[in-house]
Amino acid sequence: MSMARIFFGMDEVVPPEVPQYVEDFDLADAPGFYHTTPHEVMGFNVFNEEGSLYLKDPYGRVPLHHKGGNRFQVGKTASFLFLGSQPAVLQGQNLLPLLKPCVEAQDSACLLPYEGTYFNDEIATEYTVYEEDGKLYMDHFRNFTAQLIPYKRDYFIYAGSPSVGVEFMRGSGGTVLGFKVHTGRVQGLGFTKRQL
Repeated sequence: MSMARIFFGMDEVVPPEVPQYVEDFDLADAPGFYHTTPHEVMGFNVFNEEGSLYLKDPYGRVPLHHKGGNRFQVGKTASFLFLGSQPAVLQGQNLLPLLKPCVEAQDSACLLPYEGTYFNDEIATEYTVYEEDGKLYMDHFRNFTAQLIPYKRDYFIYAGSPSVGVEFMRGSGGTVLGFKVHTGRVQGLGFTKRQL
C-alpha cells in the first residue's frame, strides 16, 4: 500500500488495535479540545457541524471519518483519533495518550487578573487578553481571537493553534506581570503586561 494511494483515498487505512478503543461510544461525547502535555503540545479541536465531526485547523476544517466505536480517521491521512473518555492519537505506529480539559465557564473573578495588553518589543507585537462569560480569550490584530483553555494554574493552551502554550508569570503578591509562549521551536518567548 503506497502513501499516495492512501492520501488520494484509493486504499482503506486499517489501524492496529489499541487499548484506547471503546466500542460503546456516544458521539455527543466527541466534541472538545484534546491535547498532549504542555511544552510538547499537540492539540486537536474537535467540533460537530450538522451531525458530522471535524477537526479545526488554521486553514479551516478536516473531516473526521467514523471508523467504529470511538475511532476516527483524520481526513484521508493515516492518523486516527480515539475520542471521549479514553482519548489518544495514533500516527503511524506512534500512540500518544491525550487529555481533554474542561473548557466550561469559570468564575470570572479568577480570570480578571489575566486581563490586559501584553507586549514584546523585540518582535514588535502585542496581544490583548480578556475575560468574557467566564472564559479567557487572547486577541492579536493579525491573528484571530481564540480561547485560552486552562491546563493548570497560570498555564493555558491557545485554542487557535493548539501547539501553543501560554504560561502567565506572577510577581510578589500574585500580580500577573506577563506571560511566556511555548511552542515546538520557541520556548519561553516573553511578553510583559502593560501597567495602567
